Amino acid sequence: MDKEFWLKLAKDNPNGVSFEPLALRLWHKRAGVDFGSAESLLSPHMLKLGKSWFCRPMLAPEETWTALDGWIGQNLEQYGFFSAGSFLRRVRSDMPKIKTESDAAALLEFMGYELADYQGRKFCVAEDYSPALAGFISDDVFEFLAPDDRLATILEGLRDNLSRRLRENGEIWIDDLLREDLPNLDAEALETIRNLLLPQAHAQDIDGRTVWSLPEAICLPEDFSEKITYVIDVWSKLKRGLGAATLGDSLNILYGLDFREEYGLTDNALFLEQCANAYAGQEYLRTDLAYGRLTRRSGERRRKRRKDTNFQDLGIPPGSVLRFVRDPSQICETEDGTSRVRYGGEVMYISTLAQRLLNISDGANGFREFSYDGETLDKRRQRLEREGGEKPAPVPRQADIIVRRKHPSAADSGDSAPEDNLARDENGDLILGLSGRPLTKSFWRDVLRAPRIAGIENWYHRYVKGESYEDIAPATPYGADYLHKLLFLYKVYLKTTRSD
Repeated sequence: MDKEFWLKLAKDNPNGVSFEPLALRLWHKRAGVDFGSAESLLSPHMLKLGKSWFCRPMLAPEETWTALDGWIGQNLEQYGFFSAGSFLRRVRSDMPKIKTESDAAALLEFMGYELADYQGRKFCVAEDYSPALAGFISDDVFEFLAPDDRLATILEGLRDNLSRRLRENGEIWIDDLLREDLPNLDAEALETIRNLLLPQAHAQDIDGRTVWSLPEAICLPEDFSEKITYVIDVWSKLKRGLGAATLGDSLNILYGLDFREEYGLTDNALFLEQCANAYAGQEYLRTDLAYGRLTRRSGERRRKRRKDTNFQDLGIPPGSVLRFVRDPSQICETEDGTSRVRYGGEVMYISTLAQRLLNISDGANGFREFSYDGETLDKRRQRLEREGGEKPAPVPRQADIIVRRKHPSAADSGDSAPEDNLARDENGDLILGLSGRPLTKSFWRDVLRAPRIAGIENWYHRYVKGESYEDIAPATPYGADYLHKLLFLYKVYLKTTRSD
């Protein structure tokens, strides 16, 4: 189909065409295409928006397309990525038919650009981008990464920059950030990736403006510690449950104003964290308050409740994979023998992670929300107690990192990853991981890249001899969290080659 064909089709059908039989009968002869082959012939060169299909001239004149390619190229060269929302903001006036973020994402794919997905939002990612990669990964490796992995790599560099800025200033005003530093993003996309970029920051609305701030940067009254200690101790003696609402109302009376609104503490988790940090009373009450579990029986519970369950009691070794029951795609790793886990590069208690994934401020039981080997941690505890408290001996993590199964069982067919996205060895056999599930191609590519990183063998030997990631990191171009990931991939690689 030549240029004249598309121009004529656009002139005759400015609002798009449909390949539904009834609609197709009305225009296929006028367009000069066969009724039976119209869709297969034309649709690969058209964009579908809703129920209609559009060719380039239907959406905008050619000079607009050229200008958009220039805008895209400039953003990819300067920032390495941009959100579909920011692209929608740019394209909406030139292409009125592009009305939503999903329309903008579809347009980018139609124009031949690669998209990455993060938490349901789409981002256009460069195929090669050096500025954001300094200290993380070499350029020649970057271009072979999948779009999602390339986005994660770029965000790794962005996270370091924003973390440093937050530490120096104590706060980041989002409108300033989007205007001066990240015009390639829109506010919704930035908030979506906030938990990855700055999980320690809290978002607050102050006079209609959004600000990210560190809890310690919030200026509270000088007597706040004295008053919150008094409030908590009084309610505890009365054996009354203490939540954000009760504490807030008490402070309103003592200070004679809407305390939480005045000091930007409308977020329950942030408010309770500030109260816990300022509380100068009994330690167990401060701990309960920090984890959102201060109830009317907190004053008695320390004397009556049994010892907190931990991973060591359940026979779960460090580095084991736990799955979120309500969304098995969400996984974390046990950090040690306590109840701490590692999720997204951050170490936290398992109940804290459960609260985050459930989007609640308190009341989550992490041992009920996560499973190990297909069994929730709470049921595993109950089963072990019924069996007389015998615990399976912890299995060293290195002994079960990677195994190969020559004849995959039927259970493998139920894996959540598509069959064509699973990694296979040279014989076509699936490569399995810790839980016995097949590994994806993207993870397997990361494993194979690990030994090609200069210096990684020396770093790994230091780690094996007992040095921590924090001690090793200064001698590398990486931060401690990213080094942890690289050494884990290298350990997987070593185990695989030994098993071969």
